[in-house]
Amino acid sequence: MPLDPLPAAFLIWFAVHALAASMWLALRLPRWPRFVLLTLVGSACFFSPLLLPTDPLGPLIFAAVTCPVMALKLIDLHVAAAWWRGRSPWLWIKYLPLPFVLVVRKHLDEPARPRAQSARLLVRGVLEVAFGLWLLRMADAWAFTGGMAWLDHTVRALAFYAIAFDGGFVVVCASLRLLGIHVMDFCRHPILSTTPADFWRRYNRPGGRFLYEDIFLPFGGRTAPLRGTLLVFAANGIMHEALSFLFVREILGYQLAFFALHAVAVVLTFRIRPRGTWKWVGRFLTFWFVIATSAFFLANLDAIRPGSIYPFGGPIPLP
Repeated sequence: MPLDPLPAAFLIWFAVHALAASMWLALRLPRWPRFVLLTLVGSACFFSPLLLPTDPLGPLIFAAVTCPVMALKLIDLHVAAAWWRGRSPWLWIKYLPLPFVLVVRKHLDEPARPRAQSARLLVRGVLEVAFGLWLLRMADAWAFTGGMAWLDHTVRALAFYAIAFDGGFVVVCASLRLLGIHVMDFCRHPILSTTPADFWRRYNRPGGRFLYEDIFLPFGGRTAPLRGTLLVFAANGIMHEALSFLFVREILGYQLAFFALHAVAVVLTFRIRPRGTWKWVGRFLTFWFVIATSAFFLANLDAIRPGSIYPFGGPIPLP
């Protein structure tokens, strides 16, 4: 008799974390054997949610949010092996269950924040999430259809920004700080970005730090920034496409399209720093670029449960 999906998800979570925790011993191995071992184990961790059915969705979301990041943590364990050898294994075990903390050494560099500041940040995040939920309900009530699909998308994109892509990050960051855990700012008001490159400096900073420390720098990004930037976005697109596969069990290509467009935009704006009136022009253009390209991202989410994101039809049709 097959195991119920919910306890199965917790069993997978425990097995993946126990396996990743044991990889501390891999620090004793030479570079290439360690790389091979951590790659194999990381791949198993990443794709472990495939052991679960796609319905019900809740257990799959739990596993797909917490297990694939073990692969990224193991990459950092390999890249920063010299740093980790000088630390206690308990530090590795302490930060292992935190899915949003990928490059631990950079989080530890952050100063402790006053509890009052973290509490205010938490309140801001909760209010932002509440606003996003209200906006999502209003989008359902307004029922923009037909030729108004892009207006419906804009409202929903802003709602998800408030719920997850900024507000949710703020809530998690503030909560961890109140628990005494050192973490960097997860986001720095990405809606105020003046260029696409500025957007990626502000948005999902833990993920960005991982890509910078463990992909951009090891592959010579400082001496060849164009190559490094394109490699980072290619890796990010592939990782997100793989995450999508855990849910829809097919390759849709939406994540690759989204990150390819942003890679081009970042390369074109990497050295641009608008000032004065041009900052507002940059914010306007960047806002609508992100809104437009996010249609690929949200269409991918809608493919998990058709109609869950775009109940009235999205601006980009599914294949």
